[in-house]
Amino acid sequence: MAKLKSDPGLCNLTEIALQGHLIKETEVDSDSSLILEQAQKASQTVCNYVDSLLSTWNPQLPHDGSWQKPKVHPSKGEPRSTILNDAFSSVMCSEDVIPNTAKAVKKVMIKSLGERDYGAQETMQLLLSLKLHSSTFHVIPVNLNGSRRVETTANKSENCTKDSLLDFYAKRKVFQQFHPNILDLNLVNFATQFKVLLKYKPWINSENAAWGYLEPCDGNYISAWRDFLNSAYAKKYVPNWEEKLQGCLEHSVETENEPVPIESQIQDDWMIIAELHNNKISEDCSSDQVQDWSSDRTNYNQQEISEMPKWIETEKRDNPQLDFDYHPVNTTHFSEEQSLAYNIILNHSHRKSTDLLLLIVTGEAGTGKSYLINAVRNYLKRRCVVTATTGKATFNINGVTIHSLLKLPVLPTSHKDLSGQCLVALQESLVDVEYIIIDEYSMLGQNTMGWIDCRCRQAIGLKQDIFGGKSIILTGDNGQLPPVGDKPLFHFKPSNDIGQQGFIAYSMCSKVVELTKNQRVTGIESNQESFRNLLARLRNGQSTIADWKKLLDRQPTKVKNLDNFNTATRLFYNNKDVAKYNYEQLTKLNSPIAMINARHSSAKVMLTMNLWPSAGLCNGSTGTVIDIIYAPNHTPPSLPIAVIVRFDDYIGPSFFNRESFVPITPVTAAINIGKTIHERQQLPLTLAWALTIHKSQGMTLDYAWVDIGKKELTIGMTYVAISRVRNLSSLIIEPITFDRLTSIKQLEALKYRVKEEERLKKIARKTCLLTP
Repeated sequence: MAKLKSDPGLCNLTEIALQGHLIKETEVDSDSSLILEQAQKASQTVCNYVDSLLSTWNPQLPHDGSWQKPKVHPSKGEPRSTILNDAFSSVMCSEDVIPNTAKAVKKVMIKSLGERDYGAQETMQLLLSLKLHSSTFHVIPVNLNGSRRVETTANKSENCTKDSLLDFYAKRKVFQQFHPNILDLNLVNFATQFKVLLKYKPWINSENAAWGYLEPCDGNYISAWRDFLNSAYAKKYVPNWEEKLQGCLEHSVETENEPVPIESQIQDDWMIIAELHNNKISEDCSSDQVQDWSSDRTNYNQQEISEMPKWIETEKRDNPQLDFDYHPVNTTHFSEEQSLAYNIILNHSHRKSTDLLLLIVTGEAGTGKSYLINAVRNYLKRRCVVTATTGKATFNINGVTIHSLLKLPVLPTSHKDLSGQCLVALQESLVDVEYIIIDEYSMLGQNTMGWIDCRCRQAIGLKQDIFGGKSIILTGDNGQLPPVGDKPLFHFKPSNDIGQQGFIAYSMCSKVVELTKNQRVTGIESNQESFRNLLARLRNGQSTIADWKKLLDRQPTKVKNLDNFNTATRLFYNNKDVAKYNYEQLTKLNSPIAMINARHSSAKVMLTMNLWPSAGLCNGSTGTVIDIIYAPNHTPPSLPIAVIVRFDDYIGPSFFNRESFVPITPVTAAINIGKTIHERQQLPLTLAWALTIHKSQGMTLDYAWVDIGKKELTIGMTYVAISRVRNLSSLIIEPITFDRLTSIKQLEALKYRVKEEERLKKIARKTCLLTP
């Protein structure tokens, strides 16, 4: 900053202002009204002059000698400037009149003159954008160095470095046509208004016109900003256009990957049901009737009740064969693609080389991925471990979840390595394992893959080797739902270091086999093959008018056998609709409702934890509540001893000769937040007349009633919902528009997924050629 030599008598005006201030502070009895009035005017003049200097910036300083460089201020041993020294001396010449004022006058003058330069420590604070404890100036740190960032996409005729803020300020004339006053902005104003200028288009008369007069919300903001960036004008004139477009597209992908709307994420379905029930109680006096909750105990003797809390753990220990049940597979029935993948794995297992096998096996539903996994397990036996990303998928392939195998952190904030007994247990579980198979890898995010790499390295002790020297085989279909709360493995911009590690590990998969032959439709009816072709087009957003009409024929008003769907599982796109429907069905039972802390019962339920996956007790397993067993003199809302559930797909031992009956007891979950441990005890059950589409992934339903909503909130949502049934006649779908189906093709997330699938196809062709 510089100061004009021809200032309005700053020293004299400051002296008058200070005299008035001292008179006012010391309350000297004299006729001082005139002095106070003059002091007020002088103070105002000084402030206006300083404000004028601070708000004026000229990149071209005049050379006529009308400017002078400011001098050093008095600060901790530094010499004071001559201006401050003269002003202080002129005021202090009358100090005999008002004793003991030297310190006060000095402090007031320093603040009033505002000529105090910043010291080295203060300057560093400001460069780091850290506020000072007290300051008379508002400082904006601006980097004017344009050589820091290299332009990697520059043409030969362009600069090799990206323009800095100062460069854009110098070129601001290009925006004058749309913002006439832009040349009048100084650098500070330009720097603070620049993003607003581009993002919200203030040169358009009405603010809402920037997003087409649509309702102001994040979705419309993003859409309008993306449309503007795709225009020819933006490409020519928007600074860092390519970087801004890439950032906008990335944000669009993250927005589309949200599983449910923001308002539905605030509460889980059981929370919404609790609110609905409380509201009903306040309106229905009959809810206050006394219910005998001890009646269910009479169905069991005291020994059976006493064994309920530990029954699952005891049976798991006594029935280890369920964890190693090998299903026979006839490899002569393999397709050429299945045989290729199988031979790649077998040939690698015969070698004594230390080279890893990093293989991806892709294929849509019905192409024989699970059949191939069983064949590989039967051959490798204990040299491999079969895992999946979800409990339901784990049950389908008789494996374990990848989280339980490698003790992966569940929360994104968890980032500690294993130690003690946990590390010893992990090392023991991987002693003989050479191959780790991970099914449903589309739900595997970058952070999770990064932790898989970390855990394998830590367990084996080979921290310099990818996956600790273990071979990894990924199987799945990218057309399924992406990971929740994490970025897909192929996302071009990882969120953090562990995500970057996962992205690199995934990128090192050098072999790919694509399964294309559908094993389920060979020799079956044409209408089922027609349904498969409909799903294939829907998967990639290529639905036709004919596909849409077929789906319209399955809306409730056109289905003749509607009674067959009375007990069909309902699939909704958000938690709110799921909770509402589940509560409606709950009240239709005309049975008492037990509000048990975090869960409700007396209904069709779904397990929310992996208690015994190999026996069918996994996250997603469904069943029906039979009894609720309370301790004597205990009633809701206390937790029961157990809830007896008859599970649909349970294959484990019976509970005292009651087939498919399993006692589900309360579990305790703990989480560390800072230095505090928070615990919660609840039943791992939730109502299951209706489910979100996300929770249905991996299920095969006899009948389904689907509502996909008005928008594809997550890529793959519609495909997963409609493909839960084996044929179209087992489906009812709420009415949808043709635009609802075709809008899938416009999703940026789909474009990135298709690009990744093309990359995998290219590697698959190369793998086929190089494999003997």
